[in-house]
Order: sequence, then C-alpha cells, then structure tokens
Amino acid sequence: MLLVGGTAIAPLLASSSQIVQATVVPRELTQGFTWINSASAAGIAASAASTGWLVAQEGVQAAMPPLMILVLIAVASAGFAQAGVKAGRRREDVSRGPHQ
Repeated sequence: MLLVGGTAIAPLLASSSQIVQATVVPRELTQGFTWINSASAAGIAASAASTGWLVAQEGVQAAMPPLMILVLIAVASAGFAQAGVKAGRRREDVSRGPHQ
C-alpha cells in the first residue's frame, strides 16, 4: 500500500511545480515553491495523523473509503489547476510597465 501511495507523490510534486512555474511571476517563484512544499507537508502530516487514528480505532478497512476520497480530491484539484493553466490564467508581473 505504501509503495502504491508513494508512487503518486513524485508526479504530484512535479506537476504542482510546473503549474507554479507557469502561473507565478518569475520574481515570486521562490515564494510559490515554498507555498506548495509547505502545503504538501501539511497535507501529508494531517492525513497521516487522521488516517493513523482511524486505523487504530476502527482497523484498516475503515480507513479505505476516506483515503479514496482524499485521493479523488487531490486528483480533482490538480485537474482544476491544470485547467486554469490551459485557460491562460497567469498572474501579471506587476514589476513591468503596462506596455512592456
């Protein structure tokens, strides 16, 4: 189970980095990467704690439906973010003048 779940982390981090690079102005990339790494770490910690508690209380079978819901939420949010990038939603670089 851990191997299967772990194989999803690298593609999600790589695609989120590409989304940040495509949507964040160059001078704010470091901040954008910091946000996605912090959000990823917080999400992993929160889901590990809640899933661990659920497994300890109810067993592995009880944890499977919530885990599937979390996976679907992650996939859907990545899809929405990718759709935003394809739609051309990019923050305007405020450091440039209006005609540059």
